[in-house]
Formats: sequence, C-alpha cells, structure tokens
Amino acid sequence: MGPNRCALCISDEETVAHLFHLCPYAESVWKEACSELKYQGNPGNYLEHKASTWWTDKSICQYSALPSLFCYGIWWAGNIVIFNNKLIPTEVTSTLVIQWVKENRSQEKYKKNGVMIPLEINKAIPWAFFDGASQGDPPLGGSGGVVYFSANHKIHAKYSPGHYTNNKAKLGALHLFLNVAINNNISQLQFFGDSKMLVDWVNMKIQINAPNQQ
Repeated sequence: MGPNRCALCISDEETVAHLFHLCPYAESVWKEACSELKYQGNPGNYLEHKASTWWTDKSICQYSALPSLFCYGIWWAGNIVIFNNKLIPTEVTSTLVIQWVKENRSQEKYKKNGVMIPLEINKAIPWAFFDGASQGDPPLGGSGGVVYFSANHKIHAKYSPGHYTNNKAKLGALHLFLNVAINNNISQLQFFGDSKMLVDWVNMKIQINAPNQQ
C-alpha cells in the first residue's frame, strides 16, 4: 500500500472526498447506519455542501450529529488498519456510529427547538481544527487537521510523528498548523481541538515539562 493510498479500500488516493464519500467502505458504513436510523441522505450533500449549516438545519435536527460521527467512525476504522493492520467489518463500524448517534440524542445537547448549538466560528479570521492520537505499544502517533482560509481555500495536512504519546501527537498537530499559518503569512488563527490539556497550555494555565516543546 502506497503512502497516499486509502487504507480502507487500497484502490484510490486518500483525499477527504474519497475517504468520507467515495470510498466503498465509507459508502457501505453510511448506508448501513442510515438504514438502521431510517434516514435517507447522501454523505456528499453534507461533506461538500452542508458542512457549515447542518447544525442549524431544523429539518434534520435529530440527525445533526450523524455526519461528524460518521466521519469519526471512518477515521477510527482507518487508524485500526494503519496501526494494527486489521480491517474492521463495515457492520461493526456502522453499529458504533449508530450507537454514538443514539447516545448523542440522549445527552440533551439540543436547544428547546431541537437544534444543536453550533460552534461560534468567526469566518472573517482563518481557523483550524487539529487532532492527534496514538495506538499500540510502543505507541505510534498520527497528527493532522484542516486550516480554513475561505470557502475556496482550505489546506489539509497530516503526518506520522513516530513513537509519540497521545498528548504529544496532539501537540504535534498544533505545531503543524502553526507552521502552516506562518508559511502563509497569517497573523491571526482560530484553533479548535478536543484536548483540554493543550487548551490550558496555550492559555498559559499549565506548563508542559518538555523544554523542546515550549
């Protein structure tokens, strides 16, 4: 398998559109999840056209978390192949996605009118979402994310930093996109991630005991 090949189907280059929309594995997972949830929808409608509006679309409020949880499930399955050389059956991945959607509904994350509260992103300022993770023993890390400049200008990046812990992989992703910002002469950049430790570190609430990462 080449470095840019999709780990799930090994038949095409791994792009965002392929991984979450065109890949036969992703297509099967989406159809299985939608069938169980009794929802008729095309992932491409979300990934390419509705990424910024699905949270506030009242017509799909009960499914508002489905696209993001579907993408997470595909990302998770891909990592299992990359790190453990094991392909998870599509029915297992779709079952997990269904479970996550149902759990999300039960956690009362909706407003009174049934619409999930969106992230407040100021699109006048470039923004980035980053993440990192590690698996195995010794742990192998992976980092990546996306920088959004405008509707027509986005940069996706990923890399494998080697034997990193989970937190160090997340920190590596943050470094990656700080470099992207510097190389594109960006003086202001909004960051979004799921690591409270990194948020506290960036806001100088805690210190990391790693001089080379300061």
